[in-house]
Amino acid sequence: MEKPTKSIHEIRKQQQDEHSDMLKSLGIFFAFSDYQFESQKQEGFEYYSTGYGMQVPKHKLEDYKTKSREISEKYNKMYAQLIGLDKFIADTLDNQEAYYSGDLEETLEIVQATFPECTYDDVQKIYNKNVSKYT
Repeated sequence: MEKPTKSIHEIRKQQQDEHSDMLKSLGIFFAFSDYQFESQKQEGFEYYSTGYGMQVPKHKLEDYKTKSREISEKYNKMYAQLIGLDKFIADTLDNQEAYYSGDLEETLEIVQATFPECTYDDVQKIYNKNVSKYT
């Protein structure tokens, strides 16, 4: 089997960079106070708050949804082709701190966005295989 040309961390970094560039190009910013909002907003625009402090110009909301979906689909294909299910599960378990919490449900939801065929048993198997490294 051919070795992946990129690691999962390289792909994640590339995805984050592309997502950040998209946010910047659409004039989207994060504000956690009125002061932050007022200092970043552009006059004449209305904003939609998506939660977690993210402010999207209302006239760019559909562009944001479309481009976010495109980025997710692009990188989900890369993960599926270059990383594989077991490694993706293990990395997601780590990112979600599931090895410490024991909560596998959130990991399952995230993994199923890339690997719809993934089951709870698949996640449980990888968790059981690796949990001793974290305890």
